[in-house]
Amino acid sequence: MAIGDIRGVPNQYTLILGGEDRSGETTSCAIGKSGKSAQTFAEFRAGGAKSLKATVLQNFASGSIWTIATTPSLIGSAVTGMFLPQGSASGRPKFAVTATVSAPASDEFVGGEGGEATADSPTIDVEWQLVGDWAQSTI
Repeated sequence: MAIGDIRGVPNQYTLILGGEDRSGETTSCAIGKSGKSAQTFAEFRAGGAKSLKATVLQNFASGSIWTIATTPSLIGSAVTGMFLPQGSASGRPKFAVTATVSAPASDEFVGGEGGEATADSPTIDVEWQLVGDWAQSTI
């Protein structure tokens, strides 16, 4: 099988959490090595702990990623999701994950720099540890 050239495939990131498309709340997303310093021996042997990292808008609506990440009773709960780095077109890769909710990785949870009414919305960074590894397939 020839390796295809994926350059030119536009950034069509789609993040689905809890069965809902969260693309409208997300400005960046990546799955990769975790930033956590304490890893179990099993995590280390498996190549280290993995996490879902995202920058999301401060959206105060019920059920938003911001609300999930800042609600104490939801910290530590598991959320399932899919990251589709090339969008949801047929034949594109998808990465299914289960992640453990944690508080924002940002120093600031609410607010940010002021500016014009047209300025970018404030964001927070989240890093949620994966339970196990991701499962890659295509849609």
